[in-house]
Amino acid sequence: MGQDKVKELFFENPSKQFYLRQIAKLTKVPKSTVARILNQLLSDSIIVREKSEPFDKYRANTEDSLYKFHKKQFMLEKIYQSGLIDYIVEHAHPKTVILFGSCAKGEYDEKSDIDIFIESSETGMNFDKFKLKHAINPYFAKNIMEISKELRQNIINGSILHGMLKIWQK
Repeated sequence: MGQDKVKELFFENPSKQFYLRQIAKLTKVPKSTVARILNQLLSDSIIVREKSEPFDKYRANTEDSLYKFHKKQFMLEKIYQSGLIDYIVEHAHPKTVILFGSCAKGEYDEKSDIDIFIESSETGMNFDKFKLKHAINPYFAKNIMEISKELRQNIINGSILHGMLKIWQK
């Protein structure tokens, strides 16, 4: 639980630096626990430590591919746990649901939205009830081939959350 809170702080604020005490205060996790978590995140290359006086600063290791991988996995877990995918499947009956854009690349920040392609007719779904700290930006289309080439390429490079993507049809 504490580790998720600390990870989320760095994932949601990739351009900010934090002191150990500041992290403990913001996450409401005891300082000793935060210190242990920071050491683990350092060894996993998720964060980097910058020596400074009087205290060291910690920041996200945004250039590291492992950081982006963990950040993407963290977002995927939040999306599934929120019930968003079940809600979309139940109300839109899509062939495919795909996360794309900055969230799918592990490059999102606190201002990013969650781009989701839903291969289905548009429905009057309300996404406000999902507490993911990001606005949900759905893109509906009955067939992915109806979408512009640039957007389609971005979607294809995303992460499939439900169903499967059929690009070539007889």
